[in-house]
Amino acid sequence: MSKVLLMGSPNSGKSLLFNRLTGLHHKVANFPGITVDVSSGSVQAVPGMELIDFPGTYSLQAISADEKVAVEYFERSLLDPDVSQVLCVVDATRLEKSLYFTLQVIRECARHGKLVTVLANMIDVLDSHKLSLDTEALGVALRARVLPVSARLGKGLEAVMSALKEAPLPHASAADAAGQQAYLSDEQLRATAHKLAQRFGAKGDVLIRNQTRLDGIFLHSVTGGIAFFFIMYLLFQSIFTWAAPLMDAVESVLGSIADVVVPLIGNQTARDFTADALFGGIGAFLVFVPQIFILTFV
Repeated sequence: MSKVLLMGSPNSGKSLLFNRLTGLHHKVANFPGITVDVSSGSVQAVPGMELIDFPGTYSLQAISADEKVAVEYFERSLLDPDVSQVLCVVDATRLEKSLYFTLQVIRECARHGKLVTVLANMIDVLDSHKLSLDTEALGVALRARVLPVSARLGKGLEAVMSALKEAPLPHASAADAAGQQAYLSDEQLRATAHKLAQRFGAKGDVLIRNQTRLDGIFLHSVTGGIAFFFIMYLLFQSIFTWAAPLMDAVESVLGSIADVVVPLIGNQTARDFTADALFGGIGAFLVFVPQIFILTFV
């Protein structure tokens, strides 16, 4: 079975893309550490091909435990003759954070004769802000194919499937495609990543710009206080007012059951235990379950 490695930095949308390509439902979220183990699944559109999802990492110089898992397994996988190519996911909205790791992956793959395809994810975010990424020119600079995709919307997946179906380059061709990058140091790669991000990256960090816009509201001396008041007002209303009917309903149901069950018990000790311990004690806890549920939900 042919194997394809899926690499990427945290928050790049790698696991969501993995689910799109395999049809699986691995957990995804918007913070590092969600993918903490190596997962695999069959590519739906390419029979006989296995896609291996690695934990997100910022560099091949492992620091955290999940990065160590990714780096060690990646180094072993490059020696596997069944590994045909590597997909490296980059965040198109934060190009510089992803390019250093991408260049490291391209370098290591060049040394082992593995083909690399770079997937520029979150291209839909750039489109929504009327920004663009010249993937063809970036591909020339990286000496690797770059495909624009949106894992959230499923955009560009047809091109990814086509790339997976293509026969991988032989060892010598893959090394030649990467050129001198196979011999660059990490310091040189970091400088190259910075230059490429300055040249091809979106002017102004899209996500930070959105966050700054929200900060201007929620951290403002006037609107921030108003927002805090309404948020806390809704929180306490949901806990003490909106939960009251549910709490009364639970209490009423338990009282009705107790009125039926307790008189049927002949033994006085058992009757007292049932009334005071079960319906009185446990029932008192169950009455607050709706309130706790709403608090947790909010």
